[in-house]
Amino acid sequence: MGQTDRRYRKTEKVITEAFVRLLNSSSIEELQINDLVKEADINRSTFYLHYTSLDAVLGALEDQTITLLSSLANFLGPMPDLFFKELVGLLYSNRDLFFALSNGHSYRYDGKLRGLFMPLLKVSKPASNKKMPDSKYLRLGSLVSGLEAIVMLWLDDNCRLSQDKLVEELMEFTSVSYYKDLIKR
Repeated sequence: MGQTDRRYRKTEKVITEAFVRLLNSSSIEELQINDLVKEADINRSTFYLHYTSLDAVLGALEDQTITLLSSLANFLGPMPDLFFKELVGLLYSNRDLFFALSNGHSYRYDGKLRGLFMPLLKVSKPASNKKMPDSKYLRLGSLVSGLEAIVMLWLDDNCRLSQDKLVEELMEFTSVSYYKDLIKR
């Protein structure tokens, strides 16, 4: 059996869907593998055939969202309005997944997001021998964190703000002079 086996993929999907459901009602610190195997209706040994830990499941979900986001990433530089419109649509159609990630938030995910957007915004990673990263890299971190916070608040508020209004909020946030050389308009 391998990752290409249909049964293997189906079991992984059952595990990740159960994990998303649990994260939508609890924080990752509250969860245990027993909770997940009970929710997924699988044996503990089956879980360990697929993942080594809850953090590994969280990492798989992070990778899934990075894959989803990478399909829109090319719009960010030249067409931020289209990027944000597509982003909000993607968030809305996958809100359980993104909300779960907000409850399981990790610094690793921030790094994955920065890694996705750094090349698109022509921001280079600081050299390992530098004590302090350059201002463009720090602004990118601030931008990613700010956008994440706005999106998390929207998801936490059960998406009550209309999608168009959220796009406006994101555009307004990124239009401040602090970010002007990161996102060309």
